[in-house]
Amino acid sequence: MTTVLVSPTDGELREELGDTAITSSIPEERGCDVVVFLPSLSIGVQRKSVPHDFYLSIKDGRLAKELPLMRERTTIPILILENEPGFDSRGLLRSSDHRHPYPVTEEGYKKLILSVKYTQGVDVDATSSIEDTAKRIKWYIQYFSKGKHKSLFSRSPLVAQWGIESRKERALYLLQGFPGVGPSLAENIWDHFQTVPLKWCCSKEELGEVPLVGKSRLEKLWSVLQRE
Repeated sequence: MTTVLVSPTDGELREELGDTAITSSIPEERGCDVVVFLPSLSIGVQRKSVPHDFYLSIKDGRLAKELPLMRERTTIPILILENEPGFDSRGLLRSSDHRHPYPVTEEGYKKLILSVKYTQGVDVDATSSIEDTAKRIKWYIQYFSKGKHKSLFSRSPLVAQWGIESRKERALYLLQGFPGVGPSLAENIWDHFQTVPLKWCCSKEELGEVPLVGKSRLEKLWSVLQRE
């Protein structure tokens, strides 16, 4: 079950998040504007509009109080900075009216973000508007609701030369998954044996009983390591 709680001071964001978002004081107690409770973790989001709200929250000490609370009372704390910062010809952070810049240089701005991330232990994300922030929070929910993320550590999918991969292409792809086997060696093994010199130690029916092995995948697996 997913529960989305929004601070009473962030009514506009609650509307953008939709009817499932609930107004509550709990986010403020955790230094956040939004807290999302998932079965195994909590996501804490504090949003600051750039430049005005972000600068004032540093000057009046709000951010310094919020960041430790976020880190200590949520599993995944995230500071969202809304709007792209602009800097004038002197390198100072532009104000909303562009007439009275804030005494923050571009280098100083970047150092503040580094401090939030690496000193305070709170991740930093950037959005273009409050609507974009709501979309990003929904994306966090979708992402962290999934228990495991392994795509970064998976091999690239097999791309067939002529649209449908041949038995040889599947065999070469499989061979290159073995330690020390690159494209050239895989080709040599295929040329010598005209197959992958391995066989399933089970029947095709037994292989098909394995979870996630559907009919299409079963045929491909069996054709590469088929038993004579």
